[in-house]
Amino acid sequence: MGNAMICGVNAHLREQAEKSDQIDSYLWEEMKKQSFGNHVVLLLGNEKSGKSTMVNQLRISSGGISSEECKLYSSVIAQNIIHDVQYLLSILDDLRDLALTIDKGVIEDIKKELADNFDRDDIITPQLARLLSQLWRTPTIKEAFANLHEFHSLAWYLETIQEIAKYDYVPTLTDVLHSKKTTLGIVETIFDEGNVNFKIVELGGKCSGKRKLMGHFQEVVSVVFCVELSSYDVFLENSNGRENQMRESIDLFKEICEDKFLSEVPIILVFTKTDIFRRKIRDIDLSVCFPEYQSGRDPDLAADFIQDKFFAHNKGTRKIHPLYFCATEINPHTSLLLLDNIKGYILSRLFQALNN
Repeated sequence: MGNAMICGVNAHLREQAEKSDQIDSYLWEEMKKQSFGNHVVLLLGNEKSGKSTMVNQLRISSGGISSEECKLYSSVIAQNIIHDVQYLLSILDDLRDLALTIDKGVIEDIKKELADNFDRDDIITPQLARLLSQLWRTPTIKEAFANLHEFHSLAWYLETIQEIAKYDYVPTLTDVLHSKKTTLGIVETIFDEGNVNFKIVELGGKCSGKRKLMGHFQEVVSVVFCVELSSYDVFLENSNGRENQMRESIDLFKEICEDKFLSEVPIILVFTKTDIFRRKIRDIDLSVCFPEYQSGRDPDLAADFIQDKFFAHNKGTRKIHPLYFCATEINPHTSLLLLDNIKGYILSRLFQALNN
């Protein structure tokens, strides 16, 4: 009789377990159905804050970028190189120590090559590659570039400029991450993470303004706000030196925090270009942007101070999660952290919907 009772209990437990599994399976299937909806992650930040680069980081960690798509970046990279070289030539007179060490004949030849091919800014000619390679071999130029933070990506490309000039050049993933492409309007990127799917809606240019966001508010599960950590001494282009880029970023963040339509939406605050920031802070004190800052040139203390400036505008109970990105290096750990945060917010929302 004892064995019969035990068997009966075991059968009952198995039945309960099967029902529990069926319920869990049903709930999971319902969540999967809902997760295939358009869960929107708003990607915000001012120009040059690294939004597009961060999306590419996530794509690399999520499913990769095909060689065919990498190939499409070759013209963007050529444009970046030519633009940066033209800018370098335009300020060379101000870089007196560097100008004195560079062969003036090479500079004139580069100018002539650029002028002769002014209508072909999407390719690097073999002659231009040869001249830039010669320029890059100047003994003092690499040392000078280490302090010219705006030429960080140009320095990367000059290391392999002869390869970039080849007809069959296919950019590496790191080449792609170093590329700069201005986002105009609204760009959507779909992420299929198995049971959780979402799209990142990147708002570029003037679309970062509040009115342009209205069409996306109802579906937003999270805001990813990008800040170029190294921009504390940079002034926005066309601002005539009146608008500090870091302060402009803080103002935009404040606007997002105060928007009633986003009051309950969690924010992932992503600080980009941390590598440049760590080098720059050794030479340029944070007090150039924040006169009240008095903690010296320790990069961690300076980064904490900047983070606190953003956090000060979160007046409610909204969650803000900070992340730090070296955007131009493949960084799967940080990328996966960001993806996990986004998926966590989506799953939390789905559980709430199922319980209502």
